[in-house]
Amino acid sequence: LSLPFLFVEGAIIILVVLYTKYFIVEIQPLGAKIVYFIFFYLMVALIEAHIFKAWLTEPGGISPEWSRNNLKKVSFPGEISKGKFYTLYPELKEHYENLPDKTECVYRYCFECNMVKPLRTHHCSLCNRCFLKMDHHCPWIANCIGYHNHKNYFIFLLLTTMMGFIIFCTLIKPLIMQFFSEHIASYSRLIAIIICLVISAAFCVGTFLLIITHFYIIRNNITSVEYYDYTPASSPYSYHDCCRNMKSCLGENPWTWILPTGPNLKEDGHHFYDLTSIRNMGERSTVVGELNEPKKYTEISQLNIQN
Repeated sequence: LSLPFLFVEGAIIILVVLYTKYFIVEIQPLGAKIVYFIFFYLMVALIEAHIFKAWLTEPGGISPEWSRNNLKKVSFPGEISKGKFYTLYPELKEHYENLPDKTECVYRYCFECNMVKPLRTHHCSLCNRCFLKMDHHCPWIANCIGYHNHKNYFIFLLLTTMMGFIIFCTLIKPLIMQFFSEHIASYSRLIAIIICLVISAAFCVGTFLLIITHFYIIRNNITSVEYYDYTPASSPYSYHDCCRNMKSCLGENPWTWILPTGPNLKEDGHHFYDLTSIRNMGERSTVVGELNEPKKYTEISQLNIQN
């Protein structure tokens, strides 16, 4: 656990307790109170489930077997890294020295983890590990956001923004009425409403800005790390289809996006293909639509095309 994570959890608990005591219990009639209570606490339960899921889920580690199988496909940024690699794997020196000039070596090697890194994989200096399709390290949940927990992080942000907006909108009127009334019935209630408004406004502003950012990168099938490298038009990983790009992060079935489960993606996070290259080959209609089919998936991987 980290202090930012505890801070967020503490703020949510304070907000929910005060909102329940000074607003929900006062709703009339009883039927409306019950319906609103169920709706609100279902939303809170989903928020808590998603934040804990994002915190506890492994963002995506590199498979040792995959790394071993791709030791002959490493690209070196310079002679120093190449020398360090030959020190670790002297038996591969002859292989790389005899490679044809046009041979594509597309993967990088992490000397911290001693693993070949799949495309879109990055090393987190705070976690001291490489993660598949790493987006960023989030101090608020004390974990990296990557291939397996980006969905939970995004839905947590979305629901928290909704909760903050609902609480702010429902409490702003009682606060105004308190200020314009000749007699304040309860100072404790007034202070509680102000506290709720401050916390909900902070959630609305903070998480809404993150929602805009992450909706943009998910709909374009890029990550925060790749944000500065690609535009929506130039991203080699984009299907140029908002729904398809969203599914590649949140899961194939939109009806399960809200559930606090993993994204249940068909891919394993190690293989990404350059869709721009595939489209340029004139195969968009047959390949992109069937990218996740096992037979077609194998055929594409044999083309040595990256995405």
